[in-house]
Amino acid sequence: MKKVEKIALYLYIFIEIGLYLSFLIIDFCTKSDSTIIKYVSIIIINIASLFTIIVNKKGNYYFLLGLIFTLISDTFLLLINNYYVIGLICFNIVQNLYIIGLKNEISKYFKIQLLIRLVILIICVCISFVNKEYEIMLSASYITFLVMNILTLILFCKKNKKNITLLMGFCLFLLCDINVGLNNLNYYFPLNQQTNDILQNISSNLMWFFYLPSQILISLYIKS
Repeated sequence: MKKVEKIALYLYIFIEIGLYLSFLIIDFCTKSDSTIIKYVSIIIINIASLFTIIVNKKGNYYFLLGLIFTLISDTFLLLINNYYVIGLICFNIVQNLYIIGLKNEISKYFKIQLLIRLVILIICVCISFVNKEYEIMLSASYITFLVMNILTLILFCKKNKKNITLLMGFCLFLLCDINVGLNNLNYYFPLNQQTNDILQNISSNLMWFFYLPSQILISLYIKS
């Protein structure tokens, strides 16, 4: 790694750690809004990833596209806090871009993966047209694709440093989404007010506790 790249990498990680600690302090210790800090941290991840590919003139472009669609999704789900269907569609695209980015590692199983994912997507779309629960079905397909990505890395990819980094990123991504589910549990299962308040307070803070590290680890995969 060239000296300029090393400096840029250390600067990137230093900035992200600073932003991470900033919004964690705000979320856990105050009642202030940390949305802008969180959104800026995702923008910087995209900028750093693009810089990596431009400097190296190579990299995993599918993962870069995945991070770009992640930013688009966060624009709707976090910044605008509306049009959740668009955000969830983007997250579905993200997880499928990631598996395309791993196609050289799983060449033997790649077409089977795509076929299974197509079937899952068709089933979820058909069900959503029947029950009109578009957000639930898009969430279900997205989580399914993420779990499939984790299992693919565990079962079919070489256990090298870069894939372990990516696996850690995906696992943290899943932990974030588990907390998203817990935060919205009261919409699907009746909970008493006290239990729901405690659950929402904890899970809402833990979402980004896991989410930002997951995106940083995924971004580090791009340079490999």
